[in-house]
Amino acid sequence: MSARYLMGLDVGGGGGRCLLVDVESGECVSAFHPWRLQPAPEVGGFAYRMDPAVVWRILGQTASEALRLAGAVAQEVVGIAATSMRHSTVVIERSGRVLLMAPNRDARAAAHAMQLAAERGEEFHRITGHSPSPIFLAARLLWLRESDPQAFRSADAAMSISDWVGFRMTGEKASEYAQAGESLLLDLATRRWSTAILRSLDLPEKLLPPLKAAGSKLGKLTQEAAADLGLIPGTPVAVGGPDTQCGLLGSGVVTSGGLGVIAGTTTPIQLVIQQPIFDPAMRLWTGLHVVPGLYVLESNAGQMGATLDWLARLVYSGSPNAVARLAAEAELSQPGAHGMVSTIGAAIFNGGAMEPPVDTLTFSSVLARGDDEGRADLARAVLEGMAYAVRANIEQILKVSGSQPERVYLTGGISRSPLWTRLLCEVLGRPVAVSTSAEATALGAAICAGMAAGIFRDLPSGAQALARISREPDPGADSPIYQTLYAGWTDLLSARRPADVAAIGQITETMMAGLQEEGAGAEQRTAIRPRMYISAEVDEAALNRLSELGEVTYKPYRQEGILLTGDDLVSALQGYQVFVTEVDIVDAACLLQLPDLRLVVVCRGNPVNVDIDACTAAGVPVSNTPARNADAVADLAVGFLLMLARRLQPAA
Repeated sequence: MSARYLMGLDVGGGGGRCLLVDVESGECVSAFHPWRLQPAPEVGGFAYRMDPAVVWRILGQTASEALRLAGAVAQEVVGIAATSMRHSTVVIERSGRVLLMAPNRDARAAAHAMQLAAERGEEFHRITGHSPSPIFLAARLLWLRESDPQAFRSADAAMSISDWVGFRMTGEKASEYAQAGESLLLDLATRRWSTAILRSLDLPEKLLPPLKAAGSKLGKLTQEAAADLGLIPGTPVAVGGPDTQCGLLGSGVVTSGGLGVIAGTTTPIQLVIQQPIFDPAMRLWTGLHVVPGLYVLESNAGQMGATLDWLARLVYSGSPNAVARLAAEAELSQPGAHGMVSTIGAAIFNGGAMEPPVDTLTFSSVLARGDDEGRADLARAVLEGMAYAVRANIEQILKVSGSQPERVYLTGGISRSPLWTRLLCEVLGRPVAVSTSAEATALGAAICAGMAAGIFRDLPSGAQALARISREPDPGADSPIYQTLYAGWTDLLSARRPADVAAIGQITETMMAGLQEEGAGAEQRTAIRPRMYISAEVDEAALNRLSELGEVTYKPYRQEGILLTGDDLVSALQGYQVFVTEVDIVDAACLLQLPDLRLVVVCRGNPVNVDIDACTAAGVPVSNTPARNADAVADLAVGFLLMLARRLQPAA
């Protein structure tokens, strides 16, 4: 019998991932391709955008690569689902064209969020479980209505990125419950869109797709989507959910009382609860689990993963795996890092405050050791500070909930480090169950796919079958030491609070000054992002670079099996400003019907497929560059030169 695989797609801030899990063995393989979030200073401060064409193309690349790594074929994939970062926004027209794709870092709606927080913060927290923030859908829709009324009027639906990926795969619009719970527009008590909030904000409910449960069947993979992903049309597509809750699912945290730490780019910590619990101080968030009937109470230890990557690259700039080296050198230090104390990448969550984190490193030059030893102490202090932050955030959750879980479940990139896992266990003073797969988020999406495909009765059954624990260390001999060190760390944070408030003011002023400079520069720059149609074959690095400059549609002629000419070319290039081609025929008749075209790039030494005179008359520049044969010609030329230069020994 052939193998059966479930596929989970994961859209994160740093890239796209595809995970394949064998239904019978539970073996997982995954492929990851990075992308970069694109700043958008022309639309306001702290704004970021994502290119939907890049996201979709990279998901297709990771899907093909995962199939290859697993030795699987498309017919063996029996279900697929997508997860994505929470607090992302996609707004589309009726045609499906994306008007806005914003990642979770995008804070263009800061002014609208601050107004909501000042005027109605308690009301929003009571209804939605969240205090207003610029990262929520509600604030971004208010921003869009004010900043681009035409786009707002033409909007047909607003959703998360994982919901959008589901739409791209099936053509069906839906909002998954847990993702909707992160929008500031869902009433937690009724698990429905809040009509009261929508009316008070004058936002049309028709923008919000129907609510559906994770794991339910969204539809079937369309022919176009199947071709892009390398799969079979008609493959069942499930509703996926948010990355953190899917991470809980993929870690097996699916019953009330379970406590999960998802240590990724940021480090959300969620306690699974039977009924919604609201923090009176509004520091914590309350949301929905992907498992129907369950809720989550959440804190967050800050941008641990992102900060760790940044610091490791800074300190170990020549290392091919800087984070691994940092963790290895931290082993050379001792508990307490010879008196060095860090809050770098470590924060205690306050969901009701909109302020930048203040990162500190406290040490005495009297105790500072030499280069190698000092670097090891720095690495140890940073990792210890992150473990302390996880404990502080867990304590916030337990204080509000009254729960006392026996163990903590851990997944995410940093869970690969045995040292940090051990540090966390010692600091918490309780067992830490580490997921076998650090990609539990993508595994959670695959479990959703399994339910829709009929493999699992429900999501907990899927988690029982596929979520596995690789190790579960108990606190060791250093745990009493770390109880004392943790108390000192929290005392230091409390004592530093007045200084941190002053630092927040200075950091905010610096950020605002930078934004004003960016805004002034943006006014002088052209904010146009041209639409580019690429039918020539180009590599991934070139595609990623072009995607930073504009919106890319990549349909290589060899893969598509189409030579564009005449009416086909005119139809394909409608609305595009740039055309990158190798073999397609561009003539005068076509140019007359392409008023938007501004540049033709020909990937061949002699652009014989383009009517240069017609392009000149139309004012369309033509650029040509050597294509893939250029490398072969260069190699051949070098070979001839070497042959001519070679001195042969005379025959004996």
